[in-house]
Amino acid sequence: MLDNILKNIDGKAKQEAEKILEKKQDNLLELEKGFKKDFDQKKKAELVLLEQHTEKEIEEAKQELKLVNSFKLGRAKKQAAIEVYQKAVEKIEAFDDHKFNQLIEQLFSGVPEVGAKGDIVAGARTANALKKIVGPEVVIKQELNEEGFVVKAKDLDIDVRISETLALNKEKTDPQIMEALSL
Repeated sequence: MLDNILKNIDGKAKQEAEKILEKKQDNLLELEKGFKKDFDQKKKAELVLLEQHTEKEIEEAKQELKLVNSFKLGRAKKQAAIEVYQKAVEKIEAFDDHKFNQLIEQLFSGVPEVGAKGDIVAGARTANALKKIVGPEVVIKQELNEEGFVVKAKDLDIDVRISETLALNKEKTDPQIMEALSL
């Protein structure tokens, strides 16, 4: 009988232990589900934050690239405009003598009368053209490294170098050139 009592106690103890284990397993499963749910929520929140951060970085990078490209494009346009004016100077310098002399005559006609009373510093080709335009009383020196001339009067210097004349026109025509380069 004692054996039966011990068996019953042992059986009930095993049943209680199984219930306790089953309950612990259920609690562990609930904890695991809760942990997984919390983990998934945190993971989603982190992914949202990461996505927002990445989108912000991408937008900043796009803006930076746009700015860099804008500066590069601006520099390229400016360089192209410089080249346009340099080519214009080269084309003028390549004029045949007749056309070049006409240009110098036209430029000299825009100089006030004081120009005929002062000294003129000119480029080599320009000096030859001016000698035909002004009389022998005007001193023309071939001292410029470029074509065009500078009239040196008493209180006034008038700069009519071809590069300077084009530079003055550049301010007026630069917007049109930049617009043409944008097309």
